[in-house]
Amino acid sequence: MKILFPGLMATALTLFSFAEDADDTRALWKQSKDPILETMELESTRATLPESKWIGRDQKDLDREINDLLEEVLETMQVSGLTQARTAYNDFSHRIDQRRAEVRELREATLSADEDKSPLEFYKKTREDYLKEIEALEKDILNLQARQEEQIDLMMIAYEEMGIQLSEEQVRFYLTSISGSDMMDLSAVFNNIRLLNTQLEDLVKDSPDDPEAARRYYGIHVTLIRTMRYAHQQVLDRIDHLYLARIDDLEKQNEALIKETRELIRYSDKEHQPLLTSSLKTQQVTQEALILYRQHLQNVRAQVYEGLKALDQRYNVAMNAYQTISIAATLAAEMQSAVKDLSALKNMHLPALVPLNNEALQQKFSEITRELQGE
Repeated sequence: MKILFPGLMATALTLFSFAEDADDTRALWKQSKDPILETMELESTRATLPESKWIGRDQKDLDREINDLLEEVLETMQVSGLTQARTAYNDFSHRIDQRRAEVRELREATLSADEDKSPLEFYKKTREDYLKEIEALEKDILNLQARQEEQIDLMMIAYEEMGIQLSEEQVRFYLTSISGSDMMDLSAVFNNIRLLNTQLEDLVKDSPDDPEAARRYYGIHVTLIRTMRYAHQQVLDRIDHLYLARIDDLEKQNEALIKETRELIRYSDKEHQPLLTSSLKTQQVTQEALILYRQHLQNVRAQVYEGLKALDQRYNVAMNAYQTISIAATLAAEMQSAVKDLSALKNMHLPALVPLNNEALQQKFSEITRELQGE
């Protein structure tokens, strides 16, 4: 099975224009503002730090501090209608599993329950009592399943609002795939960053003659791109060191089990053969599933990696532009200050005027000037 994430590469490179929810955007900015601005402030100190140092603060320490801040930003950016619907879906799954466990316990209880009870045994439950509880729980399960299905529709709507068309099958696959949660989080992060970036674009347009405002807003834009890069790096890290590593472990366990089952089939009595053969078929199906799962994770990894490369390029370009704007903003500020200083200096060096009220006085003044010049 190969179900990939449509639009991820495009969304890594393109900012779409949709109707924005101003309240959501304000809430996003309120929650993420402090770590974003602190990240910008820390990044501005990079040039003053050595790349590596045994004692004292260096750029590696700076990167760790920035990553901690990006974690805070990422936590905010991962919250959306999409992730809330996914959380609700998983919560319904948990509640349904709990009800089914209760049903199993009650069914087991009916095996030893009496059909009737005496008036003095009011505390005891009869078989009919247990069956009524089971019936109520099964109705509750059906209700929970219906409400859970509603979350699928909400997730499809959330994706559609992001400009991504996903089928019900694809959404369900995300909910069952170990990487699905990561991909949904990436979708939420992208969409929230898009919302904030659109607002930043408007702010820049509103301040065309303010280089310091441009520097600040573009710095925020660079940090938002950096957050997207960090999110992709986190997903790659989980795929490489958690998901694929776990698949490796499961494959080794299953291969050992297949080997053991085949040995048992060779030497066991005929009466055990059907069960062993059935177990071997199950293990072989597991082996195929693990191969497919590995392929799926590798496909997802390749996709996320391509997205990261695209973001790396965009980040480098954005950082270059930000540094250019920063220099321009600094230069503009210095020029404005210099103009004021030069104006003040010019005023300080203007000659004091001598009142030359008549022609003779003017002529004498000129003669003295020539003499002083040695003419």
